[in-house]
Amino acid sequence: MKYITSLTNLIPEPCSKDEVATMLDNMPWGQGFEWVDLLDFAHYLHLYKVAPDTAIFCEGHKEPYMGFVVKGEARVEKKDDHSNAVIIAKLGAGKTFGEMSLIDGQPRSATVVTVSQLEFLALFPDEFSGLCEHKPQAAVKFMMEVARQMSARLRQTSGRLVDFLPPEK
Repeated sequence: MKYITSLTNLIPEPCSKDEVATMLDNMPWGQGFEWVDLLDFAHYLHLYKVAPDTAIFCEGHKEPYMGFVVKGEARVEKKDDHSNAVIIAKLGAGKTFGEMSLIDGQPRSATVVTVSQLEFLALFPDEFSGLCEHKPQAAVKFMMEVARQMSARLRQTSGRLVDFLPPEK
């Protein structure tokens, strides 16, 4: 397996703002947004292509950014008590990863490994700050969608976790 120590070491793929907005529009994630909002987001995103069997980031790493999968597949792994990697999610086109790290700046809670060549759009903290400063309405819409997705994941995780909890006394 290959490891990317920092996404900033990679050169983003060239693409226009319209191309990036179209990528977002083709994802379920972008369906609730007006075209003008997608164009606003597109200004702050960078497209990357990563080879199969590459760890984009590892659990505990501190480089915060959020990714939107455009093409390809990846898996999300978390280490168990014995340091074995356990697959906790599979990501395909339209899925996102890294939201928590973008929001709270904390180290990564899991590892993301590409299964096939992966194309994804990355949003870094500085660009997110720029979105908030220059396009606050678009930033609010963006954060509402991130919150909705994180809420759905938390509900799913809670549903899976309940079977492992002892009854309360």
